[in-house]
Amino acid sequence: KSALTGWTTFVWAPQSELDLPVADMRRELYAAAATAFLLSVLLAVLVAQPLANLVRQTLVTVRSIGAGEEPPPVATFLAEGAEINATLTDVARQLRTREIENAEAGALLATLLANIPEGVTIVGGDDPQIVENSAQAVRWLGRKPEDLRVPLDEFTQAFGLWNLDG
Repeated sequence: KSALTGWTTFVWAPQSELDLPVADMRRELYAAAATAFLLSVLLAVLVAQPLANLVRQTLVTVRSIGAGEEPPPVATFLAEGAEINATLTDVARQLRTREIENAEAGALLATLLANIPEGVTIVGGDDPQIVENSAQAVRWLGRKPEDLRVPLDEFTQAFGLWNLDG
């Protein structure tokens, strides 16, 4: 009803014409959702594949370190992954260096304990225990070396010592 003329106006259109914009909008929405889903899957595959490769390469690095071998180089465009593997490789080198130093120190200690004229007993650990004895200490104490690698309180009792620092 027009306020100006007082006429009443009716507008008629087929329902299919009225539903057409809604159907078009639905189709566009479904197409956008399908496209977003496919892009998400593609992106997930593109991201997951390098990450999976990096994890596999890191496992190879860790296994080679565990076997005492030089880790292979890691090829990745992920900076964090390359940094992790470089750090693991560096740690492996440090461990090998320390093992060599420990072996050299152990050989030097064994030579010293075999040749020192004094009786020397080395005590160590959180629960004090005899860890090494010089050859002279073994001769003086009259026991086999393996019999002398015992907890400190057992050692002191066996030899009638009154205190642990005696």
